[in-house]
Amino acid sequence: MINKFRLLSAEVLKIIGDAKAYWFNLIFGNLNIFFLFLGIFYGFHDSSFSSKDLFTMLLSLMIWYYGVHAIDLIALIIEEEKEEGTLEQIFMTQTNFTIVLMNRIIAQIIFDTIKGILVFSLCVITFKIPIDFIVAVNWWWTLLIFFTTLIGLYGIGYMVAGFALLYKRVSSVAGAFSNILLFFTGIIIEVERLPIIFQYLSKLLPLHWGMNVLQVLVNNNFNMSIVIKDYNFPILIANVTIWIIIGLSIFTAMKKKALNQGTINQY
Repeated sequence: MINKFRLLSAEVLKIIGDAKAYWFNLIFGNLNIFFLFLGIFYGFHDSSFSSKDLFTMLLSLMIWYYGVHAIDLIALIIEEEKEEGTLEQIFMTQTNFTIVLMNRIIAQIIFDTIKGILVFSLCVITFKIPIDFIVAVNWWWTLLIFFTTLIGLYGIGYMVAGFALLYKRVSSVAGAFSNILLFFTGIIIEVERLPIIFQYLSKLLPLHWGMNVLQVLVNNNFNMSIVIKDYNFPILIANVTIWIIIGLSIFTAMKKKALNQGTINQY
C-alpha cells in the first residue's frame, strides 16, 4: 500500500512539474476549453432552457472534457514510453504495468479536476446558472454517475492503447472517438435528429447513457431511488461493464502479440 501511494505521489509530482514548466500553454489550453464550451452554449442553447437544462448540458460537456483524456491518455503514455525506449523496461519491473497505468490515470484525474473546477465555475457564471441551484445539487449522486460514465470511457481508452502497442501513432483513432462523443451522443445535437446509423452508434457509447441518467437525476430533484428504477440506469452499468471488458481484453491481446513479436519498443 505504501509503495502504491509513493507511485501515485510520484505521478502527481510529475504532472505538477510539467504544469510549472509549461504553465503558459496550460493557461491557454484551459481557455481553449472554456471558449469551446462558450461557443457550443451560444450555438446550441435555447432561450427556453431551464436551470436544470443548462446544468445538464454543462455536466455533459464536462464529461466530454474528462472523456477526451480518458480515451487518449493511456495511448499517449505508451507512445511516449516507446519513443523513449523505456516501455519494455516498465513491463519487466516488479510493479504490474496495469498498476503503473492506474496511478497515472488517477493522477491525471486529480489534475483534470483542479482544471475542471475553474472551467466549470467560469461556465456557471457565463451560462447564468443560479448559484442557489448549484448549492442545492446533490453532488454525491451527481459525481457517482459522472465517474461511472467516465470508467466506461477509460474502457475505450484501453482499447485505443492496445492499438498503440502495435502501431506508431493512434492519435487519429482517439480523435475520432472524441469527435463522436461530442457530436453524436446527444451533448449538442438531439440523438433523434441524427441519421439512424448515428443513433445506433450513439447508443453503443457510455456517454449517451450517462447523460440520460444524469438528466433523470436532475429532473427528479436528485432522487436516486427514481434513477435506479429508470431503465437508463441498468443500461449504463451494463454498457460501462462491457466497454471495460472489451477494452482490457483488446489491450491484453495486443500486449501479448507485441511481446511475442518483440516489437514492444519499436517506434
